[in-house]
Amino acid sequence: MNDVAIEAPRRMKVVLDEKYGFPFLDVETDPIDLELTTIFLKAELDRLTDEEESLIKRSQKAQGNLKLLVEKHIRIGISDPTARKKIENMFGNMCFDTLQFLATYGREYEPADMGPKGFLLDQGNCFGNSFVVARDTDLCYVEGVCRPPFGEPMLHGWNAWPDQTGNEVRDTTYPRADLNRYFGISVPLFHLEVLAKLANARVPGGIFRKERWSPVTKRYLLKHVVGKY
Repeated sequence: MNDVAIEAPRRMKVVLDEKYGFPFLDVETDPIDLELTTIFLKAELDRLTDEEESLIKRSQKAQGNLKLLVEKHIRIGISDPTARKKIENMFGNMCFDTLQFLATYGREYEPADMGPKGFLLDQGNCFGNSFVVARDTDLCYVEGVCRPPFGEPMLHGWNAWPDQTGNEVRDTTYPRADLNRYFGISVPLFHLEVLAKLANARVPGGIFRKERWSPVTKRYLLKHVVGKY
């Protein structure tokens, strides 16, 4: 008797958001072990049909860019300071002042379709991964907010081409980066290392994390990175 391969049922599907009407990806599973997350996501995302991929990309475009989303929540936080904690939690480990800084000096980055040949590094170590790639290639380090096709926007690190016109994302942590949206600030590696020393951090990166953000970090970025003091 020949062995018959039985395909596991899909645990991710495109559904319609009841509140906003946008389609998004719904994960039909219990919380996933961190070490298995990338393997699971890549396997599930690779099983999306062409129609589903097209729907997700149109949905991301219809929801507008991340700068507008960040600015919207900043206005809410300014008019209602009690909402700031909820906003900080929504964006994941970022303080309200960081979001304001990002909205002022960040820019949109275009997701690249890396396809099945895209390589992934350590899951849960986006800042370290992006630092290593920037160190070993001609790509630059970028940190900011990423909006995946499921879940809320999150603090994230990725890579991109260094010139102002070549803003195509190379994300070595997150599978199927072409389905995401990106908004952030490029930080040269020298300044990233200086900021790590100023914060007494063991490794560079993660400068927008709540525990790393400080007036010293902000002043340094204003003077040396975004060009204003």
